[in-house]
Amino acid sequence: MSTPQGVCGSVWALGAVGALTLAGGLAAARGSRGFALPSAAKGEHAERDAHFVGEVLAALRAIHWNAWDSHWQAKGANSYGDHLLFERIYTQTVPHIDGLAEKMVGSWGDASVDAIAPSTQKLLAEWAKTSDRVKRATEAEHELHRRIFAARKVLEQDNALTMGLDDFLMGVANDHETFIYLLQQRAKGGSASRRTSRRRTGNDNPAYQWYVLAVPTGHVRPRIESGWESKEDAKGRLAEARTETLWTKLALLARRSVVSAGLDPRDDAHWLTAADVATRVA
Repeated sequence: MSTPQGVCGSVWALGAVGALTLAGGLAAARGSRGFALPSAAKGEHAERDAHFVGEVLAALRAIHWNAWDSHWQAKGANSYGDHLLFERIYTQTVPHIDGLAEKMVGSWGDASVDAIAPSTQKLLAEWAKTSDRVKRATEAEHELHRRIFAARKVLEQDNALTMGLDDFLMGVANDHETFIYLLQQRAKGGSASRRTSRRRTGNDNPAYQWYVLAVPTGHVRPRIESGWESKEDAKGRLAEARTETLWTKLALLARRSVVSAGLDPRDDAHWLTAADVATRVA
């Protein structure tokens, strides 16, 4: 067989050398005593590794339970925003629980997930000592991050941190960092959820596209009760307002329809006054 010449010959030669180099490298890696792919299921520290990953799963289960409870029990001026925020936390935590549990069963067997129940219960009991739901949820998220850090450190030491498990844990940490941000914003008095629009009584916001109109008891003409950027949030406020007893009529209208109804969102006189709001809350 003749040796390839010219450019094509050079490309052939480089390809052959590359293939041989790759094959040789893989063979050397497999044969080297100092090289071993991480394996979560093997090794003398498998029981310890399962425990530390189980502590992460226990925290996720406890976060889910706590957020679901807080979703039901949200109260006060920020109740609707809190309701949405806690819903976001518990719904987005479910895939984290499911994915990590599947990895644990695959690596360490069924018993590895059965063992987390006491840790989950202990966390819930400890967090229950904090009555403020937002602060409690923030503490829970920080605890999860501490456990992820500890688990990764131990697994790396034991050469048990597979690329898939590492990627999964980093994804969980990333998602829950977002929850920490949202909870901190809520604690500062900001929006409790990125889905929750800013709400004002008076002083229209150009971003508002939807308005809840209300006719207070003793009045004839409707006034603007609240403004919202998204229809979803406006519908939530409308549903909440319908549980209150100081309105004779309620309606949800787009900005254009509000103007057609003879109300000007830019005019504070067309909004409910502070006195009206105080009477409603009382």
